[in-house]
Amino acid sequence: MFTSAAIHLIVDANGSAPGGSSFGAQVPSRLLDSRAPGLTIDGLMSGMGRLPAGSTTELQVTGRAGVPDDGAAAVLNVTATAAQGGGYVTVYPCGDRPPNASSLNFEAGDTIANAVFATIGDSGRVCVYVSAATHLIVDIDGFVPSGSTFGPLFPARLLDSRGPGMTVDGAFSGTARLAAATVTRLPIAGRGAIPRGTGEAVLNVTVVGAESRGYVTVYPCSQTPPNASNLNFRAGQTIANAVLAKLDVNGSICVYTSASVDLIVDANGYLP
Repeated sequence: MFTSAAIHLIVDANGSAPGGSSFGAQVPSRLLDSRAPGLTIDGLMSGMGRLPAGSTTELQVTGRAGVPDDGAAAVLNVTATAAQGGGYVTVYPCGDRPPNASSLNFEAGDTIANAVFATIGDSGRVCVYVSAATHLIVDIDGFVPSGSTFGPLFPARLLDSRGPGMTVDGAFSGTARLAAATVTRLPIAGRGAIPRGTGEAVLNVTVVGAESRGYVTVYPCSQTPPNASNLNFRAGQTIANAVLAKLDVNGSICVYTSASVDLIVDANGYLP
């Protein structure tokens, strides 16, 4: 069990649920808990022990917690806890090779979570890769049925400011560290299987090696920067957060960074 503490809380609204009425929100259910005794909704994927570094776990999603057999994608909350070193988690559809993308970043000893919009793969499963040994918890908050207007994607990297910073199409790779109090315009539509004319995109935004404490705000470039944040970080931290981002008429987003950071943006889905 985790202990509770007094906190200040900030809640920003970033958009509607993917797929509108075709999105199946549900009471959160635990699908995986590697800790002992690791109670899950149906006893599967419980208490199997800390996941080894460099390992991939196949997680059955459909047929559990009310997810239908033809579910196209799942909205998961993925938590790393008691990590033995710094690393990352990548969630992707089973049957494909691991993508050049991350879903969650963690440091040694961390307990940290992130929302993941995960495309469901072969046999109704998602694959979970961990780069460093860690316990893992996966809860499901909803699903996208087959035929939904929400378009789940194989994760695609759209920006990586680090060198060489490989992206899905070579654009916005190794663009150099973002300076403090700057805005970066990033084209989204027309890249990584996201069609032109898309109105919203499901992104995973990661800050790497922040120079100081700060935040990231993602917004359509046609608007002024809002009084909201999508990701908060401390000096030296590597941390990610899921973002449901509204695109401007040109299919782009603007990304404001309050402090100097390297930045990574991966796409996981879209709304037409």
